[in-house]
Amino acid sequence: MTLGLGTIRRPRAEDLAIIKRTERVLGLLAHLSLADKTVLDVGCGNGVYTLSVAQVAQTAIGIDIERDRLREAQEDAVNLNASSKYVEANAECLPFLDSCCDVVMIIEALEHIKNPEIALKEAERVLKSQGYLVVSVPNRLYPLEMHYIRIGKTIIRGFYGQMPFFSWAPRFIRKRFQTARIYTKKEITEIIEENGFVACQVQYSAFPRLDMLGRKRITEFCDRFFTHLEHNAFFKQFGMLIFVLAQKR
Repeated sequence: MTLGLGTIRRPRAEDLAIIKRTERVLGLLAHLSLADKTVLDVGCGNGVYTLSVAQVAQTAIGIDIERDRLREAQEDAVNLNASSKYVEANAECLPFLDSCCDVVMIIEALEHIKNPEIALKEAERVLKSQGYLVVSVPNRLYPLEMHYIRIGKTIIRGFYGQMPFFSWAPRFIRKRFQTARIYTKKEITEIIEENGFVACQVQYSAFPRLDMLGRKRITEFCDRFFTHLEHNAFFKQFGMLIFVLAQKR
């Protein structure tokens, strides 16, 4: 049984929140010329980020374990005449040769992977020497829990999937009810650096998925509001996501 308010739909490439996050990823990689690069999107879901990267990279490959979402991604790629490719695979056992990719992205996926350390080691394995990793994860300081809460067999998803202040609950409570992990800046940086990388940049992104409300004025107001917060030295640490750019050692 699932309890909650508001219908959650799948993300779309035209969603302002997705556009903002894509801009953040490409901004972190702005020092690279992706035109001759191979980019692997681990945990790509329905391919919204893979499709965006495919517009600027030579090769964009998305992998995920959910066949239905990969089918959606492939259909979108065909409709948009995009050059992205999709493979059903597990992040903990990538079906690719060593040193075959220039960039690996794990965007809003690491928190769902059973063994994130293994997934990061696999990312390190398939990256070329001096290759780059881009990771985004939920921020523990963000005041709204982004994922469902499980109580027995009941899933509680709050207002459009957001649950106020559960992200701030003590860890021993979270572990009993959480459906996905969350991280502090220190925690995600450490786990990345312990698995073959050097963290180069850490940034916060504050914009939530308010597009689903379907009200343009609300979305435009929130765009201005959250963009301002992202540039404030104090408030940006409470952003929704933490983005990390790291380089293979």
